[in-house]
Order: sequence, then C-alpha cells, then structure tokens
Amino acid sequence: MNLRPLLETLRAEANLPALAAFVASRDSILAADVTGARRADQPGDLLALADFFQIGSNAKAMLAAACATLIEEGALTWDATPTRWRVIAIVIGTLWLGAVTIGWLYNMMTF
Repeated sequence: MNLRPLLETLRAEANLPALAAFVASRDSILAADVTGARRADQPGDLLALADFFQIGSNAKAMLAAACATLIEEGALTWDATPTRWRVIAIVIGTLWLGAVTIGWLYNMMTF
C-alpha cells in the first residue's frame, strides 16, 4: 500500500508543510509514509518516517478519540502500552513510554 501519492495530494490541497499517516491492523502496521518538509521555511529539509512529531492539545484529543474507537472495536485495550504500536510511540515522541498505558495517557493533563 503506497500512501505517498495520497499524502502529497492532501498536503498540497491543505497547504501544509508536511503530512504523515499510517494504516494499521490489529497485528501490524500495514503502511506508513510522510511527505513534505520538517520546517515550512526550509522546504529542502525533507521529513523522514522516523522523525518525531510534537502533539499539540488538539492532536492529543484526536489521538485519544482514535484510541478509544480502537478499544471499542477490540483492537486496543486501555492497559496496552504504546510501544507495541511503533507509530503511536513515534507520534508521542518519546520511546521511554514502554510501561505507560493508553489509559494513563488518556487521563494525562497538560498545564
């Protein structure tokens, strides 16, 4: 599954500097890709799949909703650790979260 053409189209339509997406099954990541630049003012500094993303307040709510949906469908559990799903760990931006559960992240607050 090649996500790049779709990501490039969506990124151009939304005028975004970069865009990343993944498709996962219960057992594995089926596809993952990125397009664009790390910084809008440096278009030659291209984004890589292994780059980290900072999650802002809105993105945290979206991630929580996505996780809750997957939990309702039986694909995740509240006591699952994000490092089991590499992309979630990358999105969170820290790999030390091996013992932290989805439930803990859902209840986490930022001030």
